[in-house]
Amino acid sequence: MRLPSLLCLAALTACTPEPDPVLYDTLPSALALAETAEDRWVGADLAFDWQQTVLAYGFHRLYSATGDERWQGFYRDWLDAGMAERWDDPEDPPSFVSSDSLSPSILAAAAMAEDSAADYAAIAASADAYLATVPRSDAGAVVHWGPDHPLLGGNPQVWVDTLFMVGVYLLQRYAETGDDAFLDAWAVQYLAFVEHCRDPADHLYRHAWDLDDEVNIPPEDTYWARGNAWVLVSAGEAVRLAGADHPSLTEPLARAAEHAAAIAAVQDEGMWRTVLNSPQGDDYRNYRETSATALIAFALLQLGGDEAAIAAAVDAVEAQIVTSETGAAQLIGTSLPTNPGDYEYYVSVDQFPDQMTGIGAALMLLSDVHGRERPQ
Repeated sequence: MRLPSLLCLAALTACTPEPDPVLYDTLPSALALAETAEDRWVGADLAFDWQQTVLAYGFHRLYSATGDERWQGFYRDWLDAGMAERWDDPEDPPSFVSSDSLSPSILAAAAMAEDSAADYAAIAASADAYLATVPRSDAGAVVHWGPDHPLLGGNPQVWVDTLFMVGVYLLQRYAETGDDAFLDAWAVQYLAFVEHCRDPADHLYRHAWDLDDEVNIPPEDTYWARGNAWVLVSAGEAVRLAGADHPSLTEPLARAAEHAAAIAAVQDEGMWRTVLNSPQGDDYRNYRETSATALIAFALLQLGGDEAAIAAAVDAVEAQIVTSETGAAQLIGTSLPTNPGDYEYYVSVDQFPDQMTGIGAALMLLSDVHGRERPQ
């Protein structure tokens, strides 16, 4: 039998069409969760606090993915109600008392960045005033509890949560104004938290740094997953909103790349355990946690991180969406609000379905990954 010539084989190969890329199709899951959230919560009725901020940010990313004003309306109604309730007297604007209480300013800045007609400048002004006077560490890190907090104002600690609550606000203000001062301020925060909370050997972060005692909480190498996710999301949003080539981001993104690689290395069956590093698979109490998984994957997506880790996390988060007794989509596996503590404390924090933090985080991931090419 006569074999085909190399020329014929080359021509045959050249004529063979490339297979179509496989794209993520996650918008149906995001929409199902958004409908569940919309049925359960009315934006205008929600408090101005950090869990509500994460939920609203999920709706912000869903609006960006769909262009559907229904989802924009959820967080705009929330902002409008907050403005009417708290900023009703221009001569006496309210003061924030913590990084958590400042976090709704993220959506105020984001709304103004996406719509020049939106006016939430009063909220941003209160946030800027707070940041101008709030105590900071020697490295420049904003303390978590402001001095006017009624219970914890005398407790000067920096928490990694602040890199989301304050850090993403600064990034959205940069997106709104184009003023590099906001981006530079974010870089100062990021590098200060590198100094205080990052373990240089593991490239992972402890939850907090106590300024008075000059000690980490926890002191041992125990790394809370959602806390590490706050750090990584802040870096991911810096890339998305400013671009990886911006000179202000060079050093922070070098540290973020190390962080991303370290986190990808401890992924466990598509998810991340509530304590990232210890033990892996040996303690059933160290559960796989949904909100951290979604936030980490969202950040890896913006940072150009490990594609296989992202794909596994997307599958895992979608698997956490189940059907409730009423037939609605329900998100399981999100832990309750968590303070700095030790290993025993972290694994004792309960998980509950349909937490605002989890739904917001899942909306962020499933909205942003939709339509992107999936690795094969």
